[in-house]
Amino acid sequence: MKLEKQIELSSITQPLYLCSWNGSQIVQIHNRETFTKEYETTNMRFDSFDETSLSYESKHNSFNTMNEVFNYLENEEYGGLNETFICDNFEIVRVK
Repeated sequence: MKLEKQIELSSITQPLYLCSWNGSQIVQIHNRETFTKEYETTNMRFDSFDETSLSYESKHNSFNTMNEVFNYLENEEYGGLNETFICDNFEIVRVK
């Protein structure tokens, strides 16, 4: 697929996330709901964590579940913009 014109995101009022796997092999833009719907049956760990699981880590923070990451990135006091969290081959950053 070839991008023919820009993708305008400014009219969307909810937080948006740039998600990528294996560098840029897979790149998607999601809100919390679309991400959860797409990946809730995978190993993304939305609510539970065990000691053998990898954490979602940024330069300054570490969380055990995706819900913790989303809660942090959606915190109005902080905003969470441009802080990238990495877990194995997955990266997520809030872009809006």
